[in-house]
This record gives sequence, C-alpha cells and structure tokens, in this order.
Amino acid sequence: MAEPDWGAIQLAYEAGTPYREIADQHGVSESYVRKVGKQQEWNRPAKASKGRGRKASTQSVRTDTNAHSCAPQVEHSVLEAADDIQTAYGITPRAASFVVEYMKDRNGTQAALRAGYAESGASVQASRLLANAKVRRAVDEQIQAQTARTLIGQDWVLGQWAAIATADVSELTQVRRGCCRHCHGVDHGYQYIDEAEHQAAEERAEAKGYELPPFGGYGYTAHQRPNADCPMCGGEGMARVYTPDTRDLSPAARLLLDGIEQTKNGIKVTTRDRDAALDRIAKHLGMLSNSRVELSGPNGGPIQHEYTADDYRAAREKLRNRMRPDHE
Repeated sequence: MAEPDWGAIQLAYEAGTPYREIADQHGVSESYVRKVGKQQEWNRPAKASKGRGRKASTQSVRTDTNAHSCAPQVEHSVLEAADDIQTAYGITPRAASFVVEYMKDRNGTQAALRAGYAESGASVQASRLLANAKVRRAVDEQIQAQTARTLIGQDWVLGQWAAIATADVSELTQVRRGCCRHCHGVDHGYQYIDEAEHQAAEERAEAKGYELPPFGGYGYTAHQRPNADCPMCGGEGMARVYTPDTRDLSPAARLLLDGIEQTKNGIKVTTRDRDAALDRIAKHLGMLSNSRVELSGPNGGPIQHEYTADDYRAAREKLRNRMRPDHE
C-alpha cells in the first residue's frame, strides 16, 4: 500500500477540510488524522456549527487571506527555488513546488501535476492548495514581487529618451573616404582588384572601342586611405556611404534605429527623432518653462491710459525744448 501523502493531508487539515473527507481520500483513519494533526501542531480553523463545517472553514481561510491583503504592502523578493519558498512561508516541499510551478502559467491544475500530485485529483488538489492560507500568501506575495520586478516606471522611460537623444548616429550610417583607383597604382595608373577584373575591363574596352587608362597594377581595396599625392583625386579619395551590421549595434543605437529599407538606390536607414527625445527630457526636467512676459490691457486688449491730446502736445513741446542747443 502506498504511503499517504502527509504534505497534502496537512494542507487539507489546515484548510479546514472535514476529517472524514481527508481520511477517505488518503486511505487513513479519521482518528489517525486527528492524532497526527495534534502531535504535529498543525493549525486547524475554529470548529464551525453543525452541518456547515465546510462553509465555515472556507470562510475562515478567506478571512485570513483578506487580512493579509489589507496589511501594509511591503516589497518581496521573487523566489524561484522551491526550497526558498518552503523556508520563507513554512509550507511543505510539495506545496512549495506547486507555488513555483503556479507562477509559470497561473494554471492550478497543471501546476499541481508538475509538482507531483496525482493526475486524478490534480484539479481538486490545486483548489485546496490555493485555499490554504500559507500557500495563498506565498502565491500572492510572489505575484506582487514578480509584478514589481517587471514594471516600467518613469525612470525607465527617461532612460530610453536619454539613450535615443545621445546615441551615436555614426553607428547606423557613415560616410567614409577611401582611396580612388589611382591613389596607390604604379605611377598613379589605374589599379585593378585582380587580373580577372583587368581582363573583363579589356574585353569591354575592345568591344566598345575605347582605350583603358594607364595600367597601375593589382591589389586595389577601397578601404585604404587616400594618397595625398594622388594627381587624380587630389588626395581627397572617394566618398562612400557605409552601413554597419545591425547585429553589432550598441543598445542605444538599436533604440535610435527606426527602420531599414532596401530601395532601388540603395539602403535607406531611418532613425527616431533625437531632438524630440531631448525636448521630452527638457520638459520632464522643467527646463522649457515660458519666461516671456506679455503686457496687455483688460481682457487682452490694448493698455488703457487717461492721457488727452493736450497732454501729448505738452509732452512733445517739452521734449523739443530739451533738444535745443541752448537748453541747459
């Protein structure tokens, strides 16, 4: 005969499940369940009135759960090992395994199966586990900790804006100046990559009836620096647009990159607006407050005054007198 699952018996005992139901399910006597529970000092809900034991026990568990949920909220660490959960919440090893599995998909039946409970009673066992005060507390606090760990707050958003605003755009596209075909050719003649390229050029020239420029040898690579003494490009070389491998981009450059499109004229790289990101940061920091002062009259109209035409004439005459050469 298989050994009774005393972990499951304890959970059912502490959940207030009737003794007879526990005994029938696990193949032990009712008196033995009572005896072991008393010896092990398991917590049993207060005895309910006759005929309503199951309902009253459920209410007791709910009261404990509600009391916990109304307690001051504290930060909890996400515990991913069953041993840690068992120690932290004082539950059985298998119940701790259930909590770990339940956190993966919030499916009680599947969590019970993965934790090692029998398939025939997995659904019922999951319900009982989640009704247990200690297991429920473990689940609730782990959900709270898991949620807190994955929340996106304003610091994260501000960090994203800052990364976009300060990212180096040269990681996405560059203009590189490399040597021209004559920079490093013999006597600054036209330099080919290899003999095959030279032969193909000769065939084209012969077919179209034109002469090739003076031969400058083989070994041309566009990545070499321009030759300052080159008479053909004046040491400026050739400008070429370069786009790097996006797999090698930094995290900030990945944020800056908005899209890549292959067009008939080449690769088109679009970026997010760095000025807009800076503007958002400045607004967040209160740096863009409007300091302009506007002067106006009532209801936005012109400024009102009580000067008359005679007042203006007197003021004008006074100003003229001050501007006369003999005015002291």
